[in-house]
Amino acid sequence: ELHLECPHVCVWIESGRIEARRFDLVDSELLRRQESDSIDDFRDGYDFEEVFVQAYRPVLPVELVVQGLADGSLHLDELLEEMPGEIVRHDTYAGVLPAEVGFRPVASVALVYGSGPVVQGRGSRSWGGGSVMASKTLAETIAQAAEDPQIDAILLRIDSPGGSALAAEEIWRAIVAAREHGKPIVASFSDLAASGGYYVAAAADGVVSNGGTLTGSIGVFALRPLMGGALDKLGVARESMTRGAYADFLLASEPLSDGARARLQGIVQSTYELFLERVAEGRPLELGQVDAVAQGRVWAGRQALEIGLVDEIGGLRAAVDRIRRALELDPDADVELVARPAPKRLSEELAELLEARLARVVYEALPLPRGFGWVDSLLATVSADGPLLVPPVLVEIR
Repeated sequence: ELHLECPHVCVWIESGRIEARRFDLVDSELLRRQESDSIDDFRDGYDFEEVFVQAYRPVLPVELVVQGLADGSLHLDELLEEMPGEIVRHDTYAGVLPAEVGFRPVASVALVYGSGPVVQGRGSRSWGGGSVMASKTLAETIAQAAEDPQIDAILLRIDSPGGSALAAEEIWRAIVAAREHGKPIVASFSDLAASGGYYVAAAADGVVSNGGTLTGSIGVFALRPLMGGALDKLGVARESMTRGAYADFLLASEPLSDGARARLQGIVQSTYELFLERVAEGRPLELGQVDAVAQGRVWAGRQALEIGLVDEIGGLRAAVDRIRRALELDPDADVELVARPAPKRLSEELAELLEARLARVVYEALPLPRGFGWVDSLLATVSADGPLLVPPVLVEIR
């Protein structure tokens, strides 16, 4: 039996059965907003009947053309034959130097990616091969960019569901320290910037979010698996001897004592209050205002703009425009984005992928229950030793 408990959602996983109760964290309003935003995005570029999109049905190419959502239906070779002028192949385009097409940067911006679960330590990938937002690696990268005289600003691109509270605090502190160098730091949200991912962004000078980004989830919970029932079913005997009032914190085979449970709840509450303080420090909001929109609730990007959690809606280009304004540059001034840390060599990437693949093969060969989905993925990367800044549910909107 695995019991995951948080203020808004309780999930029991027992004997292969999953039951979700009080699913009030993500309500129909979030889905309604996502639907409305998707239709509005279509309207920006096409003239079509709204009812056509709302039908939510698979469509044929000819229907897309009739509704004005596509200009035609051709094979690639037919399209290339019909296109006027010279066709520039991708290998030719890749060999063109920016200066040859008139690119003259007047500022350099360090582009730092924070992708995947927020974890402690160094690295860029989990043993399963996915990206991780490792605290020491990211903190060191931000510090180096802040101290580099050739870097004028820092752009932090976040795509993270959150993770370790301690790791998020370490990255938050690195951003605060980097701001003391006087360089603008802007956070740009991709698909996800939830909980620990948002915690990190709160330290930036400005926050730019896509309209459909899932963000917020300002909340904390502690994960303590209870494996006693599973061990009984497997016929595994155990005997635990403890000293100290809260020594049973580390015993996954027995339920927490009342004192230990109260202590754990106190730690979670303290971490939550610190989370609120961090957001209030970075945003134009009072502590009570943050708490009113926090409590674990997930928001779409446009909703986050309305309640003050982000500064503007847009993608990477909008974030770069914000940096231009902070540096007092012309709106059309060329800005160079410099990836930090520098991209790895092909041999390094292959070695990491091979190592992750081997670990995954070993894991899949173990007689473990399948179907845990995001829980399985999360447990593979995030330590359960401390409070977690992650949404208590995974929101997947398709």
